[in-house]
Amino acid sequence: MLRIMIIGVISDTHDHLPRIAMQDGILHINPGECCGWRYGRRTVALLNLAAMQADFIDVPL
Repeated sequence: MLRIMIIGVISDTHDHLPRIAMQDGILHINPGECCGWRYGRRTVALLNLAAMQADFIDVPL
């Protein structure tokens, strides 16, 4: 059986500023930057599709 799932998630990485926000039922995620050159924070985002939640993980040096 074919199942189609529509997931309302947008990953926006243009400015590298870590951000998670829900707007109009769509989860907007900016995971930041893993190098830390621009803002001094090394981050990635972990997305839980079942819960429609995301969290940041700080990347150690």
